[in-house]
Amino acid sequence: MASSNFGFLQSLLLLLLLIPKVFSYDCTQIKGSSLSSTEANPPWLSPNKEFAFGFQKLPNEENHFLLAIWFTNIPETTIVWFARADPAPKGSTLKLTDEGKLELSDPQGKLLWERTGGAKSMCASMDDSGNFMLLDGDKKPIWQTFTEPTDTILPGQTLSMGQNLTARYSRESYDDGRFQLHGIKS
Repeated sequence: MASSNFGFLQSLLLLLLLIPKVFSYDCTQIKGSSLSSTEANPPWLSPNKEFAFGFQKLPNEENHFLLAIWFTNIPETTIVWFARADPAPKGSTLKLTDEGKLELSDPQGKLLWERTGGAKSMCASMDDSGNFMLLDGDKKPIWQTFTEPTDTILPGQTLSMGQNLTARYSRESYDDGRFQLHGIKS
């Protein structure tokens, strides 16, 4: 009887150790963190270093960039998410502000794109699935790239009702193409 209780307690302890990882994420960036399209600072990497979040030059354009997520272990740059905003000119910056906003601004300070998640974020996380998130004080997502799909669905990502997956216009153009996949109620 005592050994079965011990096995149960071991299982319960293991489950309790796993629960926080399932429902919370680690902060990989803190408030005040920033990226620039001109500096040599590296992109923000996932812990397993398979995904990067940062600036990618637009094809055939020397001075314009996408805020994007891409695979790092594939020789040809393969973007899996990008901010649906005007291309960022050279010298643009992305900052996780002290107010908890993720802001993309051009060199003159004009806001090009921002996300807040509807609540004050405490930090950000680029996780191993390719999802970039703003996290609250409990390290739970309040905004995430997985809820704003662009032209790619990654393993573990779902297309929910009201979300669209839109093909790019061409390999070189990140404008919307002709084909869309709509998430509908099942």
